[in-house]
Amino acid sequence: MFNFALTLTFVRLIGSITVLPFLLVSQYKYIAAVFFIFLAITDFFDGYIARTYNLETNTGKILDPIADKFLIITTLLCLISTNQCPLIFAIPLIMREIAIMAMRQYAAENNFILSVSKQGKLKTALQCIALLISIITPVSGTYLIYIRNIIIGITTFFSVKSLFDYFMIMNKKIKE
Repeated sequence: MFNFALTLTFVRLIGSITVLPFLLVSQYKYIAAVFFIFLAITDFFDGYIARTYNLETNTGKILDPIADKFLIITTLLCLISTNQCPLIFAIPLIMREIAIMAMRQYAAENNFILSVSKQGKLKTALQCIALLISIITPVSGTYLIYIRNIIIGITTFFSVKSLFDYFMIMNKKIKE
């Protein structure tokens, strides 16, 4: 069943792989920043609307995390290509997203749910802030690069930590 919450998920999915890359590699960084904020906000609202108005669907449960990962990975790849995000930070962030998708797939195949943790929610908030700062920060010649790298570094730390937490949860579920 198609509903407004699912529409927001589709907007994030399609927007992150079609419009956002174009904006990030062009000279429209502030438009890209606004568009990124819009797409990131849809992540909150699609879930909120689905839960509040009892609009949760199996399609939404499958597509929402995929749309989230596409938004993050697409943004990181574009920022790498424009030298706005150092590889040393981007690679662990991308690998974490792929690992979480694989873990959720394994959980689904083994009839248990790998729920989003508070660490995962903190990671998402930090990651969106770090990516937004990366989008608007000039490529070189400013102190903002240092601030950007510190924020991305902190985000990378929390991302790796949340991945470790998910591994611990997963290990516990497997042993049950």
